[in-house]
Amino acid sequence: GEQVGELAVELRTAREDRERWRELAGKLTPVAELTSEITSLTGDGVAKLSDTLATAERRGYFGAARAAATTTDRAVRALVTEGLPDSPPSLPALLRQLRDPRVRLALARLLTVLRVLGDPGPGPTTSAGPSGSPVSHPAPHSPVSHPAPKEAT
Repeated sequence: GEQVGELAVELRTAREDRERWRELAGKLTPVAELTSEITSLTGDGVAKLSDTLATAERRGYFGAARAAATTTDRAVRALVTEGLPDSPPSLPALLRQLRDPRVRLALARLLTVLRVLGDPGPGPTTSAGPSGSPVSHPAPHSPVSHPAPKEAT
């Protein structure tokens, strides 16, 4: 009852957010192209912006934003259509879901994202402070390293 109503509100919000992401991604690519064209006329500030946008495009940020919007849309439609379970599924029910290749692929992708998020990343970084001088940022505290679990053969 109440949970379904809350879910519907959250799904509508997610769908609106997806649309905003899609619009933003669609607008940013032409902006990068336009910035590239007018760089010679506007100086170092626009050159820096153009470089930043080109780097973002080269790294796939805009493509990732478009893919995230599409994935969000598919997830929202599936949640609206199928709904959420009322109780946690049993372990055998979860294992049965692993027979579906789509579930295994999605799980593998999710585990890849979690692995990347769990990576402590590179050491200290440097950025410009308010006066333009370099400011050092210490690396985040690294958790204790544990050996990787051995895979079953």
